[in-house]
Amino acid sequence: MGWDAVVFGELKVPAANAESWLTTEVAPSDFKGWPDFFDADFKPRTPEVLLEELKESALEPHEFLDLTLAPGGLTVRGMMAKDPLLDARMPLAVLWRSAAQHGGRGELIFFGYQTIAFGYRVKLEKGKSVVKLLTKAEQKAIEKSKPYQQLDARAHAALDALLGGKAKGKAGKGVNPFTGRPATTSSRSRSSRPFAGR
Repeated sequence: MGWDAVVFGELKVPAANAESWLTTEVAPSDFKGWPDFFDADFKPRTPEVLLEELKESALEPHEFLDLTLAPGGLTVRGMMAKDPLLDARMPLAVLWRSAAQHGGRGELIFFGYQTIAFGYRVKLEKGKSVVKLLTKAEQKAIEKSKPYQQLDARAHAALDALLGGKAKGKAGKGVNPFTGRPATTSSRSRSSRPFAGR
């Protein structure tokens, strides 16, 4: 069964440490506390290489993964289907966690979109990193957050553009024919079945 997910986060790295962070080889085994969601093959490489690989991710026209590396940090915004998300999850998480030992601060969110309910937070502080499953209360808070709302709107716009505009429902409201959702954000039913990997 297919599903989509969004990913977003902000990472701040001291300018004096940016070069060492980007050029130091890392692997998942360098970090502890990986949930099963992040069980994936991974060849050790540098954050610099990970960034280049992620920018070359194979995505469908309605999907996106924006990585912005600027002096002082990194920002990611993305919406992907199951397979590209699973391909990107470990590189993104390692990218974030690797910055902790270089003074990095920030967090990264992986979040099920529309039809599947799951969420993970990668958090960096005080030279350490942790990865935790989001509680139901935290998931509700994420859905109300500004980054999520912006991604939701962008995902709708991308699907509408792909399908040639908004279809009209019986009540005359714009309805996305791919998702069946109104053009405006509304409450929705999401599967709460635990995520079990590929």
